[in-house]
Amino acid sequence: MRTLCLILCVGTAAAALPMACSDVAILDDMAAAGGADTVTGGTGGTGGTGGTGGTGGTGGTGGTGGTGGQGGEGGTGTSSSGTTHPEGCYDEDDILEAPGSAAETGKMDCTAAQLDTFFDACFDGGSCDSFTLDMANEGCLNCVFGLTGNHYPPLLLGNQTGGSSTVYVNVEACESLAQGLDQCAGPTSNRAFCTDTACETCASDPEDQSCIERALADGPCTTIPISTECESILGLDVMDLSPECAGTDFTSLFKSATNFVCGDGGT
Repeated sequence: MRTLCLILCVGTAAAALPMACSDVAILDDMAAAGGADTVTGGTGGTGGTGGTGGTGGTGGTGGTGGTGGQGGEGGTGTSSSGTTHPEGCYDEDDILEAPGSAAETGKMDCTAAQLDTFFDACFDGGSCDSFTLDMANEGCLNCVFGLTGNHYPPLLLGNQTGGSSTVYVNVEACESLAQGLDQCAGPTSNRAFCTDTACETCASDPEDQSCIERALADGPCTTIPISTECESILGLDVMDLSPECAGTDFTSLFKSATNFVCGDGGT
């Protein structure tokens, strides 16, 4: 099961899905990046030297110089741990850790009206400033992004790139809590967030899928232990989610997860 996401801009209010510049601190307070190896690609070979043109005979034309040889291909990047990294969008330097350590739901930090307004303002073409700069919404924002406390937040912020950050619905933690598998919330959300952020720059679905397979083959994401009972959370189809976390797209998953954790718990 992959976490659905949208891009949230943190630049000017004129940008798509804007968040106020003053809220860039929200991103800075999120999870610190996980350990990553430095990847260096090999250096391409030096092109061959062109041949010397022939000397023209009396009244003749000089021969044409030879063509330079083709430069060798750059080597495959290798991590400091000796692991070979294939070319593509996989990047261990982008891996982030999902925050949270406590199983809490129904925190009542957000009203249903606040969550609706938050979504409309920041993810549906409204003015995000109108919500994020209102101090009355501070507690709700802190809850949904996990800026205070140690609960598993319903939303996760990815890496900042060009003034924007990807926002993920923390489906794995939500479903773990909904099923009463509190011990699965941390490892499953961390595993999913690890692969999501490692492949965050992928530009197409096939490229993304290939990258995720790479992330689960070796590297930091494979070191996150997942028990047998928790594997079922990662393998769950989005159509089979519990009612508290149910949804088929970003909008419906956002509303279910944020209400379950930070609202009235879905009651």
